[in-house]
Formats: sequence, C-alpha cells, structure tokens
Amino acid sequence: MDKIKTTIAVLAYRPGDNLYKIIDSLLFQRYDFTNSPEIIIHIDNAKGESFSELQSRYGDKINVILSKERRGFSGSVVFISKNFDGDILVLLNDDIYIKDDLFIHKLIKPIIRDSGVGYVCADRLSLPHRGFIERAIISSKNAYRNMYLKMDNKNSVYTCDGKAMAFSRDFIKSDIFPDNLSKMGNVDSYLYFVCLKKGFKYEFAGDAHLYYRSPSVFSEYIGWTGRNDSNRYLLEKEFGKIVNIEYKKPFFLYRQRMLVEFFKNPLGSIFIFITRPITRFIALRTARNFNPLWTNIGTSKERF
Repeated sequence: MDKIKTTIAVLAYRPGDNLYKIIDSLLFQRYDFTNSPEIIIHIDNAKGESFSELQSRYGDKINVILSKERRGFSGSVVFISKNFDGDILVLLNDDIYIKDDLFIHKLIKPIIRDSGVGYVCADRLSLPHRGFIERAIISSKNAYRNMYLKMDNKNSVYTCDGKAMAFSRDFIKSDIFPDNLSKMGNVDSYLYFVCLKKGFKYEFAGDAHLYYRSPSVFSEYIGWTGRNDSNRYLLEKEFGKIVNIEYKKPFFLYRQRMLVEFFKNPLGSIFIFITRPITRFIALRTARNFNPLWTNIGTSKERF
C-alpha cells in the first residue's frame, strides 16, 4: 500500500517551553504508515508576538501559523480541518508530553487498518503530582481510567479526550461543525457523538500513551473541572438521550475503582467529593453561556 499523507497540528495558546519538547518528539517519531508528515504549529491569539525563534530553530521542518484573532480551541480545530491537505489529521494540545517514538504510528493505526474509522483518541496518563490538589485530581482521573480500561467496550465516550485526536479525511472534511461553536463545548466529546451520528466508527488507541499535568492550584481546578463538566449538559441539548446512554457507568466497576483510590488517597478523595457541589454549580452556569475561547491553565504547562 502506498504511504499516506498525514498532517499533524499542535494547537497552542500562550505556549511555554513545552512546545519545543513536543516538536522535538514529533521530529523524532518513526513513521511506518506515512511519509514524513506535515507539522503545523497553530498559535492562537498571537498578537504582538513573532515567535521567530520557532521558525529559526526548525526552519522548513514546521509550518507556523500565527492567528491574530482569538479562535479558541474549537475555532482552531475548525480552521485547521478546513486548511490541511493530508489523508489523516492529527491534532495535539501543546501541554502534553510524548515519550514513545511510535506514538503517532499507534494513534493513526486504527484509521489505516479500517477505512470506516473516522476518529481516534490516545490514552492519557498523569505525570507525578506536585501537591495536594493535583494528587486529588489524579486520584479521581485514575478511578475513571481504571474503570474504562476494564470495560468490555473501550471505544466509548470515556476514552475520548482532546489532548491527542486523529481523524480520517472523510470524516473531518464532512459537514460536522455547527455554526455556533459554543455548542461544541470542549470539542472532543461533541465530535464523538457526531462521528456516531454520521456512521463512522470511533476507536480508542490504548497503546498510544501521552502524559499530561493537571491543575495544581484551587482556582484553576474549580474552573477547569466546572468547564469540563458543563460539556455533558451541552451534549444533552444537542444529541438527546444517546448522551445519557453513552455516559452510563458500569455501577459496580466504577464504585470499586473509586474505593481503591479512596484507600490510596483518602484526603484527596474527600476533597474531590466535598468540592463537587461547587464544580457542578459552575458547570451548570458555564453550560448556559459556554465561551468557546480558550481558558489558560498555567500550572498544566509547568515543569514537564
């Protein structure tokens, strides 16, 4: 089979030094299915900044797009999807860490193997915590991760995450984006339901591992969690009953994983439990008037 053309776009907003680490990791990837991919660095709201160091450091190995307007994550996804030439589009956040030189290979493999697959997400693992709040968040995330890894169907909305996404050209170039980008929420789950609705398959690339940081200060945790949780309410308005069906947890498995995390980190688990009313209130308020523009979580980009 002829090698296909892949476009990789890193979507950044107020990028830190980790952006260089991501680019370096992409340049050292091993590509078996595809020729050396086109690498795009899309920097949102880059007014007054030249980012000349990026171009001078990497030259024609990357294509830097400086958006003078603030598109937000959803707007950046739409822009790139309309302006790439590859057979497969890979979208990455700028606050992840990639260790595996076959990461992209593993991420796009489901699309290569099955032309019916339109959307793929990577597995994500937390980096070591830096304090109480981040450790509490990691405990909560681990409960969900250990739940969905033990589910019979891993190709579910629970494995869908926007930190690293791959799309077939047929899917991402179809009519999938709403006129009002606020309806998309955090984008990843929205595209999951559109994928199902359009008759494409979603697949979880469980062997494609990325690493990330969670917020480590209270204000960022509250805002980040409330924004993420608002997604569910937005999706219910847009897609109806299927959202509740897809989000239904296997009761005993979920309780079991929560109990395991409680014994590992009882204080952190209690913290997550007692702050739930706050984050739920913020989620409801956010869903009423969702702002598609990026919310900068500074501590998620620190000390990779």
